[in-house]
Amino acid sequence: MKYISAQQLKLMLIHGANEVERNYKYIDQLNVFPIPDGDTGTNLKITLNGACKNIENFSEKNASTLASLFANGLLMNARGNSGVIFSQIFQGLASSFDKLGDKIEIKDFVAGFANARKYAYKSVSNPVEGTILTVIRLVSEKLEETKTSFKSIEEMFKFICLEANEVLKTTPNYLSQLKKANVVDSGGYGLTKFFEGMFASLTCNNKDSKRLVSKNPSTFSKNIDFASEVVNDKLDYGYCCTFILNLGSKVIKKQQNKDVFNEQTFKAKLNELGNSIVYARIGDLVKVHIHVLVLYKLLKYVTKFGELDKIEITNMTYQIKKNSPNIFESENKNIPHISRHFLSNAICTIIPNTKEIIEIYKKKLQIADFIKSEQKVAPSVHEIYLLIKKCPAQAVIFVTTKKDLIMPTKQAIKLLKDEKAKIKLIPATNMSTNFLICLSFNYDFSFIKNYHTMNKIFKNTSFGQIFQSNRESKYGKVNVKINDYISIHNNKNILAIGSDFFDVAKKLVDRLLKSLWKEGDMVIFYNTAIKDFNIAKLKEYIAKKTKIKPRIIMVSDLYCCLDIAVTKK
Repeated sequence: MKYISAQQLKLMLIHGANEVERNYKYIDQLNVFPIPDGDTGTNLKITLNGACKNIENFSEKNASTLASLFANGLLMNARGNSGVIFSQIFQGLASSFDKLGDKIEIKDFVAGFANARKYAYKSVSNPVEGTILTVIRLVSEKLEETKTSFKSIEEMFKFICLEANEVLKTTPNYLSQLKKANVVDSGGYGLTKFFEGMFASLTCNNKDSKRLVSKNPSTFSKNIDFASEVVNDKLDYGYCCTFILNLGSKVIKKQQNKDVFNEQTFKAKLNELGNSIVYARIGDLVKVHIHVLVLYKLLKYVTKFGELDKIEITNMTYQIKKNSPNIFESENKNIPHISRHFLSNAICTIIPNTKEIIEIYKKKLQIADFIKSEQKVAPSVHEIYLLIKKCPAQAVIFVTTKKDLIMPTKQAIKLLKDEKAKIKLIPATNMSTNFLICLSFNYDFSFIKNYHTMNKIFKNTSFGQIFQSNRESKYGKVNVKINDYISIHNNKNILAIGSDFFDVAKKLVDRLLKSLWKEGDMVIFYNTAIKDFNIAKLKEYIAKKTKIKPRIIMVSDLYCCLDIAVTKK
């Protein structure tokens, strides 16, 4: 074929997703960077499931619309670093297909792959070669060099698959962790399988091309209508205001001209005046939804730039008082203490979906806004977006718990840049560090004071984890057997490997205590795979080494055997 239609592209995308799903368990096993506890395949499978759901009922003859739907579906369901990078690859492809109709030619794919490479690299602050990035970069570069020699779409995709596999073989040359474990990069393997699925769609009869989408509703998120979705919360007292502003227009023709409109300045001012802001603009019409406490200030400001075309105002305080007459009475003892900073200051985080952790964060840390994350099902960009969006505060501090949650959180924060006054990310990469950071949050502090206090703890915290290997591998000259314990310090250095848990744990504790001065805090999470007598021995060992009394918490489904952090006071 010299070209394909939008519906043929739809089948290619679905076949690509199917191929990744068929191989996701093997992709999980490949994920040994930096330690053998992989979930890349699971993350990619769920990410692609959401994208396929987004195009399931697409029946138009427009490749541009299809590519955008698929790319947006990927972004909203993206999980883990590989999922986010995967979504950015297709955001690049979609932006290149922007003006296509029902005819996609070889030159369109060549341009799309080049754009995909740019988007992928731009999405990562510190690109690491030997990953999915290397695969898309080298494949797109080779495609650009060879573009004139292809006689058909099939021939081009066969070339893409062969080239991707050749690049994949070289990934261990970039990353020593891959070479030591004798595996290729898991994200790169997933992308290569996706290309192979697309190619298979071109060469098979497509009778079984219907997507077998999971019926589990938690797998997918509904599409976000950024122009209309509004989350109201009972704590947003004041006025709910929706209006259309006609820029430059005047009620009285002889009055002086309206002020020059600057979108960035306008949005910043709205963030000062209220919260729960949704903003959209088409030409000279600006539509805004906002919750404000002082209505006249809003009206006085916006009418400097034009006249209000339509406006709807609801007094939320009266609505709430009507439904709950006693809510504002000071003698009502059931109302929790709300500090003067509450509406402008809150904390959000992601925690394992276990009863113990949820109780601790709700009761001991008094944190209400969090995502309950499954062991191998990281929350999507969309889920993180909705968590922060529904939070009543306009200034939010978000604390992560794993390294592969940082990129999805950054993407969610980008989507929220016009809806929240301030969002600060503290990129904790383990559970115990997250706990110590959240422990320092105080609703009576201002946003700035809270952020500086929490960030200082983050920078002064040293942590370590102990994992149990699920495969045989090699680190340096040390052979790792199945079920061996591996201790890692600050996600970088492997301190000890062995079959005896207590010996491995002692070396980790010794290393962490070197980072303390005279006083500090320590927290230890451990899972049910570790026997109680080992924890008792470890507690006794710590008591001999230091006066610090660690908080020790058992979690039934922790992602590692033991997670420990210490911070200076």
